[in-house]
Amino acid sequence: RLEARFGLITTEDDPARETDDEIRLETSAVWIREKVIFGGNPFASAEVLTEFRRNENAAGERQARRSEQAVSAGLDWSFTRVPRLRLGLVARHVDHREPSTRVGLQGEFRFVMPPKKARPGYEIRIQAEDLRDDDQRILTMDLNAELKVPITGSLLFRPALNLYLYDESALDGAAQYGRLTLGLSYAFGGRRQVW
Repeated sequence: RLEARFGLITTEDDPARETDDEIRLETSAVWIREKVIFGGNPFASAEVLTEFRRNENAAGERQARRSEQAVSAGLDWSFTRVPRLRLGLVARHVDHREPSTRVGLQGEFRFVMPPKKARPGYEIRIQAEDLRDDDQRILTMDLNAELKVPITGSLLFRPALNLYLYDESALDGAAQYGRLTLGLSYAFGGRRQVW
């Protein structure tokens, strides 16, 4: 799975601006077994994330580019409307101002209702992590809700709403933001292209 995002973050009454651009590459393998474990199959996953551009601090100095690497393993379940339900252990290394490695729990839920004739479809994906080390605990939750509206043939209009929550034990309060995106997708012979 390859995901890329481009954007700009601005804070009200604050001239400072920050680019919100990153590229994320994830690959995973699921071991399909006849005798499943608790109804699920074992999986292993690796993920790499990096920023395209480096941001600047208030003094105009370039900051180090943020990058992350993670490995996870656990159980994977798949059903008709829920193609991905995962729960596992994760180790995540963040290489930024203060490099750190934390371990914890990771979960992912994905629900898909495909469009049918003139009826819109939708997709909901929730990803959550609970990471810890000797000093801190970090909770994150990423919720993405996407509507799939048929236009003509295999062409779909795909508005989406993304909500993100970040809670770090060393800081007061939790950071949260929302993002609205608009896009189109078209399927070529079973392969879907998204813009």
